[in-house]
Amino acid sequence: MTYSRWSNSNWYSFHVTGTGDDSASKDEQVLSLWHCMDTMIDWTYKQLILINKSGISLSYPEVSDDDIDEAMVIIKRFITEVNNDFKD
Repeated sequence: MTYSRWSNSNWYSFHVTGTGDDSASKDEQVLSLWHCMDTMIDWTYKQLILINKSGISLSYPEVSDDDIDEAMVIIKRFITEVNNDFKD
């Protein structure tokens, strides 16, 4: 699933799995969160449940406050999707 695209955002973000197959665990789920082709980071679910605005700012030093807010919305959507996909 794609959460944002460059046509209407400074972010391009999409959900991938760490292993590339359907047997990947919850912690192996990955969100690719790319900012303006300047910084392209793949984050695991496990990393994202701990991230905050300060962590985004440190990881993407070129981003504005609005971009940080948008990134947090994208991350929350990803976490919600993964939690729904891996309900016990």
